[in-house]
Amino acid sequence: MPESLRLTVEGHRVLLVHGSPASPREHLSPDTPEERLAALGAECGAAVVLCAHSHIAFARRGGKTLFINPGSVGRPDDGDPRASYALVTFRRPEVEVAFHRLPYDVDRCVEAVRAHGLPEDLARIFREGRSLDGIRENDPPSGDAVRRQVVAAAEKYVDTREHHLQVASLALALFDGLGELHALGEEERGLLEYAALLHDIGWCEGRARHHKWTEKLVMEDDALPFSRRHRRMVACIARYHRRAFPEASHETFGALAEEDRKKVCALAAILRLADALDASHLDLVEGLSCQVGPKKVLVSCTAGQPPQGEDEAWARKGALFRSFFGREAELRWTLRG
Repeated sequence: MPESLRLTVEGHRVLLVHGSPASPREHLSPDTPEERLAALGAECGAAVVLCAHSHIAFARRGGKTLFINPGSVGRPDDGDPRASYALVTFRRPEVEVAFHRLPYDVDRCVEAVRAHGLPEDLARIFREGRSLDGIRENDPPSGDAVRRQVVAAAEKYVDTREHHLQVASLALALFDGLGELHALGEEERGLLEYAALLHDIGWCEGRARHHKWTEKLVMEDDALPFSRRHRRMVACIARYHRRAFPEASHETFGALAEEDRKKVCALAAILRLADALDASHLDLVEGLSCQVGPKKVLVSCTAGQPPQGEDEAWARKGALFRSFFGREAELRWTLRG
């Protein structure tokens, strides 16, 4: 089947896609930012976009384009297990949308899932009318369990365990030391750690564009026990540990709510500094402290030997921190012994 289909119905230009006009994997939902829908609508040039993938029924305008998702007949994800479909009537100049819900034998479906020995979470998906992400959000695994799964996932792709662990440790130390500046909490601290542990997994595809490969792998690896929202945030934080700043035109970042975008920018800025502090992959930093001033932040590091590329990396990677927080990040070293 083609990934997209274009039709003209009663003078309306219609585009049919699975995910979004930009990607068959992109989830469009009632929570997708309006500016993202407007950008997608302007890019595809259609008056109406019929999409699926998220399994959540909605009709929303993005700019001049009407986006319609009929939901799912067999597996809705909006908390209502009944079958969902839509009737779309094309008239000039309007398009009318009517959503319908019908009950079906969910219990029989659940029994079939269990009879085939499939995971209980799959049975819950049908019984509760929620996605696996929704189930994970309401019943998340413990932080230690998530961390173990993240570390295991990272080790599938690259053999840089020591660097990942060091960068994660440094990122958390910076996060704790800069608390008065970013005012974020434990949830964001965990997301930063997971992104730090995963930030270089894209190296499995080579150095060039490895940050983008990292984003792709995080978004697609089902072994990572993240909700959809957390998956997007971790993927973005990890992606932006180098190179380009976050932009709304980037697919995964653009799908985030405005508040989550700000969190991603703050955490990615911290991750860049943490990565710089282990530029040599020699675990030189043994401890650090932070002093937050009105115009600059001073980060003091203790090490057993002189830096070997960390200063240059710090200067190169500090731009996002400076742009987002409006402060210079100054680095000082104290050599032990």
